[in-house]
Amino acid sequence: MNANPVHARMAVDEHFATKPETYLIVGHVVAGAKKQAEREASGVESQQRSLEESDWKADPCPICIHDVAIVRCDECCATLADEVSNLTGQRLFTWVDENLLKAVA
Repeated sequence: MNANPVHARMAVDEHFATKPETYLIVGHVVAGAKKQAEREASGVESQQRSLEESDWKADPCPICIHDVAIVRCDECCATLADEVSNLTGQRLFTWVDENLLKAVA
């Protein structure tokens, strides 16, 4: 992230727009140019991230033995809350897969 003359010009413009009564000194320009460069860099990173994430596709919610999305099935949620509170991680997923999820061919 390098500040360039464009960033310096933007910093000068911002300084006079926000603090017109304050004298402009070199330190204001340097600090403002650095802020402008950081803003620009974060904007580029954000754009790249959003382009990368635009191809992501969510997996469908698993279907329970009652032919309902498992997160919407009150009976399966109650079973999970009552019977498997001692299971965590992979053991929990395995138990749910074997007992609550609809078998997929």
